[in-house]
Amino acid sequence: MPPETDSADLRTSASGIWRTGWRGHGALALASAVLIGLQLALMGTLSNSLGHHLAYVVISLSLLGFGASGTFLFLWQAGTGIPAARLFFPAILLLAPAIAWLPHLLVAPLGDLTIELLREEPTQWLRLLLLGVIVLLPFFLGAAAIGCAFTAGAERIGGIYAANLGGSAAGALAALGLLHLLLPESLFTGFAAAAWVAALIALPRGRGPILALAAAALLSAAPAFLGPADPPRSSYKDISRALLLPDAQATPAQPHPMGRMETVASPAMRHAPDLSLRFTGHLPTPPSIFIDGDGAGVLLRANDVGANAIEHTPEWLPHALLDSRHTLLLAPGGTPSILRAVAAGSSAHVVESHPQVASAMAATLKETAAARIVPGISPRALLSRGHAGLENTDIPQPDLIVFPGQGAFGGLSGLHAIGEDFLATSEAVASALDLLAPGGLLAFHAWLDEPPRRVPRLVNLAAAGLQAHGAEQPGPHLAMLRGWGSVALAASPEPLTAEQIGQLERFAQSAGFDILWPPPKDDQTRELLHSDADDILIQTIAGLLGPDAEQLRREHPFAIHAPTDNHPFASQFLRPGEIPGAFASLFRHDPRFTQLSMSELAPAFLLAVLALLTLASLLLILAPMLLTRTKDGPRSFTLPYFAGLGAGFMFLEIALIQRLTLVWGSPVHSAAAVITAVLLGMGIGSALSRNLAATRRNAFLATLGVALLALCLLAAAAPATRALLELPHSASFAAGLTLLAIPAILLGIPFPIGLRLLKEHAENHIPWAWSINGFLSVLSATAAGLFAMTFGFSFLPVAAALAYSLAAAATLTLPRG
Repeated sequence: MPPETDSADLRTSASGIWRTGWRGHGALALASAVLIGLQLALMGTLSNSLGHHLAYVVISLSLLGFGASGTFLFLWQAGTGIPAARLFFPAILLLAPAIAWLPHLLVAPLGDLTIELLREEPTQWLRLLLLGVIVLLPFFLGAAAIGCAFTAGAERIGGIYAANLGGSAAGALAALGLLHLLLPESLFTGFAAAAWVAALIALPRGRGPILALAAAALLSAAPAFLGPADPPRSSYKDISRALLLPDAQATPAQPHPMGRMETVASPAMRHAPDLSLRFTGHLPTPPSIFIDGDGAGVLLRANDVGANAIEHTPEWLPHALLDSRHTLLLAPGGTPSILRAVAAGSSAHVVESHPQVASAMAATLKETAAARIVPGISPRALLSRGHAGLENTDIPQPDLIVFPGQGAFGGLSGLHAIGEDFLATSEAVASALDLLAPGGLLAFHAWLDEPPRRVPRLVNLAAAGLQAHGAEQPGPHLAMLRGWGSVALAASPEPLTAEQIGQLERFAQSAGFDILWPPPKDDQTRELLHSDADDILIQTIAGLLGPDAEQLRREHPFAIHAPTDNHPFASQFLRPGEIPGAFASLFRHDPRFTQLSMSELAPAFLLAVLALLTLASLLLILAPMLLTRTKDGPRSFTLPYFAGLGAGFMFLEIALIQRLTLVWGSPVHSAAAVITAVLLGMGIGSALSRNLAATRRNAFLATLGVALLALCLLAAAAPATRALLELPHSASFAAGLTLLAIPAILLGIPFPIGLRLLKEHAENHIPWAWSINGFLSVLSATAAGLFAMTFGFSFLPVAAALAYSLAAAATLTLPRG
């Protein structure tokens, strides 16, 4: 690099710091770390305020900021003639106060915003738009700084892009660690300070920048004098309603990346889930657990008054059929299922991945010697590892495995249908059947809805798992009970015996529950207390376990097929062809969808977000071409090449996160690990790309290589998953990170080579390329969710391969040489 000079360029333009050593790279890396940390903090904050579904919105908005910044830089250079590089320092400088003021600015829109009322109150869409604008601003400023760096140092893009990726990877790890210690909204001040330090590193010479830096510091510190800004929670949150009860007392929130945990106790908060109407005893009033404001269970003690009420619910079904010795409970979220097993004379081994919940459960049951909590282990990872998982955790082979309940009394709050549930898949059920000791049972529980859809899906789930395990006719392996509000199901690897059916009938008679399955013998009838003989649910269950099950699944008004690891959306009941109609129902009344909760309209909400983002993207991508004269330059290369890179990377990243969630269990930690490993690998690839000439041939080979890599991922996913599952957890984690980072090196090459090609053929296209890449990332992040819900996660690597193939084809439009 040439030595530092006194040129006006170094004094007045931020491009000089890319020629004087570490300052530019350090400022860029720190700003990149701040942006990804801010994204994680916002996801946690909005999840607590409104719901987990807004995680997708935050991702889209952050990427929208990246795209909008590219468009702004393109128009800036075209309209003013001033190099975009001069905006590098101002953009980072403004980032600090934008982050510092963010929690205070969020209070107003969050106070009036209620996602559940989007169908009833059109003004809610305006509040959502205001929230989006507020969230967008810091990402726009940070992305503008990154775009300036790419524009100023295009000839050195390999090292600059590596600094960007390395900083993002470090930011993801740092934010994940901080979220174990602090609540998400507590991190904004620290991120603002880090952004100010990045501006200090990038400080140009002169009195003006120094005064601007001091002003930014004062502006960033000003919110501290206003006091803490706690973003309000929606009144539809479970904890909001719980705190309205008489004498309600809440414990301080305990932070964790998987969601903050709080408990609320009130004498009026009774725990009686579908209690038998024949029960005449006392009802317990244990504290309730809330994760990000959503109900997650209760902390019932064995010596609580009325604790025996849990023995008079449909969930006692497996204990009525089986004298269990060892019960394995998968993420029960609370203690009633544990106490139920202990009351039946079984030892209870609980696998809970949320450490705070596990600790609270262990403290509640400290006097119960027969219960053992195994914290920090994902139930799905334990099932995936089979007997090796049991051996590694020192859990005896169970003869009863209890799955988490499905649904919630009164319906779900939020749009949880977007989230994957890898415990409610046919592969998970088949794995659990493999774990059982001879003569064992699986236990399930689901709340009723009208029209019936969740219970029919549960029947299909159990039947699919049994068939995968080798049972040709699943009907003889199942028993089902119904109370006034829920259904319990027991599944056995072997057909139920006549003795077990007799025990089922005696328990149902004593408790006043309806037997939904098996049906009575031809010469017998059963009294139904909660329905009549023409009950549609009983007819549906009989059809699903009969010879015409597939026809019934096709003709049912809802998608009730069994979820799979490839399509793990247990709360999504819309058929693909119904999504457009459900989307329209968000804006006008449609009787076909009035019975669906907002949870079940999640695909329609995603489609609405995608439509709005598509409109914005088309306008902002085409705007530079319409408002400025850009006939010069390879437009046929810029648009498809960088669009393919943006979409392809997002599709591939989401597919990798899904696959490794099956191995490592926790989606939060799996996502962090995948992002970190992939970004680090890409950073290495970007650094190595400096040794490759920026030619059409190299760009073609790099993008085509990534397309082939995506297809190899699709082919190798299943055997690689099995190989990782056979390793101990620590070895599996290390091997998985290595397997991610090495091929990710190739992912880091196409983008810097593309920018260097633009530097040679059309330098004014560089900000536009940054915009295109960001906007297509926005669209693909949302479209990936819709593609996964419609076609399954296996479609995403194919979509990634097609996107990178588009980029490869675009290189052929460049002149040779």
